[in-house]
Amino acid sequence: MTTLGSSITGIILLFGIILAVSFYNNVFIFFHVELSIIMVIITLIHIHIHKKPILNMFRFKWINKK
Repeated sequence: MTTLGSSITGIILLFGIILAVSFYNNVFIFFHVELSIIMVIITLIHIHIHKKPILNMFRFKWINKK
């Protein structure tokens, strides 16, 4: 949901820049930044939880072959 929210607010901001519309009290910028920060935190937690499978993707099987 954070990806969807961040992308929607980013698209609204992009159209605002293209059409030279000034947003009152920067609500869209606030939510875009907040959702992006939450998305980074969720990504770091996800990487920490699934650390072993992620590291196994980068290990070569033929090096440790016995």
